[in-house]
Amino acid sequence: MNKKVLIISYFFPPSNKIGGRRWGKFSKFFIHNNLDVQVLTSKNNDENGWISDLKYLGNKVDQISFNYPYYLGVNPKSIKEKLMYRISLIWSKLNTKSNFYDKSVHGEKELISKTIHYIEKGYKNIVVTVAPFHLATHISKIIPNYPDCNFIVDFRDPWIDNKTAYGYYSLTESRRQNERNSEERVVNLFNHVVTVNDSITNQLRGKYFESKAKFHTILNGFDFDDLVESSTKNHLKDDKIRLIFSGTLYDKAEKYFDHLLNLMTDLKNSNKTFYDKIEIDVYGYSNYCSLNSHKNIRFNGFVSNEKVNFEIEKAHACLLFLTDDINYSFSTKFCEYIAYEKPIIIFSNNGLTAKFVDENKIGFSLNLSTNCEYFLSVLFRIKYESDEFYSFFRRDDFDLRNISKKYLKLFK
Repeated sequence: MNKKVLIISYFFPPSNKIGGRRWGKFSKFFIHNNLDVQVLTSKNNDENGWISDLKYLGNKVDQISFNYPYYLGVNPKSIKEKLMYRISLIWSKLNTKSNFYDKSVHGEKELISKTIHYIEKGYKNIVVTVAPFHLATHISKIIPNYPDCNFIVDFRDPWIDNKTAYGYYSLTESRRQNERNSEERVVNLFNHVVTVNDSITNQLRGKYFESKAKFHTILNGFDFDDLVESSTKNHLKDDKIRLIFSGTLYDKAEKYFDHLLNLMTDLKNSNKTFYDKIEIDVYGYSNYCSLNSHKNIRFNGFVSNEKVNFEIEKAHACLLFLTDDINYSFSTKFCEYIAYEKPIIIFSNNGLTAKFVDENKIGFSLNLSTNCEYFLSVLFRIKYESDEFYSFFRRDDFDLRNISKKYLKLFK
């Protein structure tokens, strides 16, 4: 009999959110390994991302409502939107004592009902993917009733130590305490605690050392099926130097993007000929509103995943901008840069990700002290000495075909 796995993920394809990408991919590879996979997700997944991965699931994607106010999920601009945002915020605050920004916090009743329904149909492996974090809080309430089930929580991001997203540090102390209590309950009750990197794993293991849960790090990765290859490499042989950033440019990382702009300005003033060869394309979400006076830096917004992959393949190097508190991230885009064996230029405060890039000779780590002279040398080496990168690096470690096998060992 095939093992049955219920995946609870607020974001899931066709959502183009990164949380949906991780679990759309794992679902695909679980099915390839003959698992019976059922997905429980939000009704709000109305974008157009990773559509091809849905074909493997057929009708095994069940959507439910989490009662999260629509206007709390938008960036209000009009008078109506701002008014509705404030009303929605008041409603959300009145209806929970926890994080009112958590998209799953109001969805307990239907989530538990549906989860019990699938448990009774034989889905004894339950994977709860967070964030939003209160998916796991809700499910923790039924764990004592099902001792024969295997409950797994998968942390994509830190919960109560996250200064970048999810609004934890904007909460009152009483709400923060509720969040801390929820995290503790989840880690103590789930059978397995999985995170995407060793930093989060070690932090949770150290904090909750009395937990009986087994702790694991299972990385993000790339899907070999998504890779594209142009029919010609002429775009790498002309005199242009193409850089690309794809993903979310977080507010707390904007100082590093500002530093890139400053370096470009210095380069324009000191070596206009070389400056004119540079093309930088930015794809994805950003609130960035600083003045950009460089015509060779283009903000392109959201495009299809296929288009992003094609642009990565055309680039000479890829950019990353990390926040100071999450400077250890191996994001999905980081993995896709690796898939194409593109040199990575990472702007950060020199955390573990920067160290990884330097030690494995797959790119360069830059910080706020980086000067124009060094920046120029980095670009020169990327353009004219590209053979020095990835000479001994094993990208197979980030191949989802291999990574998914680690998850298979957790199921019973």
